Parts: sequence; structure tokens; C-alpha cells
Amino acid sequence: MTMLGILLIPFFLIALYSTIKFATSEESKGNRGKLVTLKSANYSIAVFPIGLLIIEIIHRFFQPVSLSTYRDFMVMTLIITFIIYGLSIMKLKRILKNPKEI
Repeated sequence: MTMLGILLIPFFLIALYSTIKFATSEESKGNRGKLVTLKSANYSIAVFPIGLLIIEIIHRFFQPVSLSTYRDFMVMTLIITFIIYGLSIMKLKRILKNPKEI
């Protein structure tokens, strides 16, 4: 695993904890919780396709990418996607006091 992957692990664990805590709470079952979940998924959904596009462009136009590099990049892209999802849940819980603010 690369150095960047090792640096991302604490953020991943924080995002995992916040996601699990939010998903198991009563707060997530109401309209506000559904709104927070949908908006945070909306923020994080584009990260993986953009990462895939970047690695494909590098592979096709600049230099060949080995399978191990491709796998490492995809794992890091998934980790970054989940970090963005978890952190946006944490942020949106604070911002959206009521669903009419959107």
C-alpha cells in the first residue's frame, strides 16, 4: 500500500464510524435522515467514475499501468469515495437543522 493509502486510513475509520453511527440512529429514519443520506451520496457518487476515468486516460495515452498499480488506485478511489460520504454525513447533520433549508 502506498503512503497516501496509509495516510487515508484514519480518515476512513472516522468516516466509517460516523456512517455506522448515523445509520443505526433513529435520526436516520426520518425525512431529515433520508435527506442527509441522499445528499451525501450525491456528493460522493462522482468520485469513483472520475477516478476510473483518470486511470484509464493515464493508461491509454501516457504510459501503461500495471495491474497492481491499477488495483491500488481503485482501492484508494473507493476509500476516498467512502471518506467523502462519511464526512458529508457529519457536515450535513450539523447544517440541515430542518429539511426546509434546502
